[in-house]
Amino acid sequence: MKKFSTIIMAIALVLGLSQCKKQETPTSNNTEDGMVYITVNVENGGRHHIEPSVGAYIFTNGDTLYVGNNGHFIGKLEYQDGAFSGGILSPSTNDYLHFYFFGGKMPAIAPTMGETTDFTISIADQSGDLPILAYGRSAQKYSGPEGPYSTTLRNKCALVKFNVATLSVAPTCITGMKNEVTVSFAENTLTPSKEGDGIITLSEGSGEKWAILLPQEAMAAGVEGSAYSSNGTYTGTCEAVPAIAENGYLPAGIDVDVTTNVIPEHIYVDLGLPSGTLWATCNVGALAITPEAYGDYFAWGETEPKNVYDWTTYKYCEGTDKTLTKYCYNASYGYNGFTDGLRTLSPADDAATANWGPDWRMPTEGEWNELIYYNYTDMRWTTLNGVSGMLFTAKNGSGNSIFLPAAGEKGVEEPGADAQCFYWSNGLGSTPRSAMHATFYNGSVKVQNMQRFLGLSVRPVRSTGTH
Repeated sequence: MKKFSTIIMAIALVLGLSQCKKQETPTSNNTEDGMVYITVNVENGGRHHIEPSVGAYIFTNGDTLYVGNNGHFIGKLEYQDGAFSGGILSPSTNDYLHFYFFGGKMPAIAPTMGETTDFTISIADQSGDLPILAYGRSAQKYSGPEGPYSTTLRNKCALVKFNVATLSVAPTCITGMKNEVTVSFAENTLTPSKEGDGIITLSEGSGEKWAILLPQEAMAAGVEGSAYSSNGTYTGTCEAVPAIAENGYLPAGIDVDVTTNVIPEHIYVDLGLPSGTLWATCNVGALAITPEAYGDYFAWGETEPKNVYDWTTYKYCEGTDKTLTKYCYNASYGYNGFTDGLRTLSPADDAATANWGPDWRMPTEGEWNELIYYNYTDMRWTTLNGVSGMLFTAKNGSGNSIFLPAAGEKGVEEPGADAQCFYWSNGLGSTPRSAMHATFYNGSVKVQNMQRFLGLSVRPVRSTGTH
């Protein structure tokens, strides 16, 4: 434990955690707009104390102290050269002053003075600064600007060391951790609001990684949790984390091992199909370890997602479906009568090939029909990790399966998110303005035409000889 304590000290001196005492002296005066201007003097020259012999957080210029009173946010103070100062709404004499400090993290939505009663802060991303979530109530009820008042900020988190073993340099994500806290000015509390299914992202690389955890029960009741990289290159297990009580800085330390293994960037399964086609386990834009993720949306023949999907933004036309500039076999749809006779995407225009490499491509219309043929696979509309979609399971006894999430589509109508699947093929449809796609929803499976400008999902395939 000696080595652990030494590391805690080094980390805490820069990013530290537990509690600090400070004197605040509201000075000067009420103004016409109902404001009070106060200064909070911090003891020890701006040192936010943690535990004796462990370390301290050093306030830096620009740090913010949030103030609550009478159930509402009433203002914030900014730290500058040893003291916090600023204007707050005139406090109620029926309540204390409540102080909140969020080092390293800021609210996603700025609270409004006199109105906000609560807001939420996420500590999911800890790949940069570690968060400090602290609260303190003045020892005396507010009685006027003359002061003085005293308070102690107390940390609401625990510091944990994760020992990460992996070859990857990408950040590690630990699942099963609470990662959101609700700040309530009405109740004067900081309450973890994410139960069990949160994700904490640690800094990149292997070795000792530090994280702040909110109060929580033991992870999965003693069962190992899961870990993976933010870029999907490795997955593994996390040793169970013990229960962490409120104000649990835990100077004795929690030492948690994370075992990870490098996995292929893209994974395929063999469903035993006659063609030998191998299907990817996730969509383009999703991670191999999260097959239920929607991934990105692509217009047919485009290789990057975008914000707007219509004919005016489509790459291969001049603004309408009758001005196509590529993949046009009918002059009625070509720009100034243009035709090129192309009916199948070239590798450069194939979203699967462009994003995953030359071994991957978008399925043909025939490969979609093969996948849905009842002699080869069983189809079942189901949910995976809360996401609806179609599950295809091989009938050859291997048990292999793929899940296609119901991501809907992007475009003029944008129907079907979590209710319907839309997936491109690599070939044109009955007219050059459309391409073939597969669509699935509960009780229906079809392969049919779809306008090329719409943003659909892409599920890559590869041939047997490429693996």
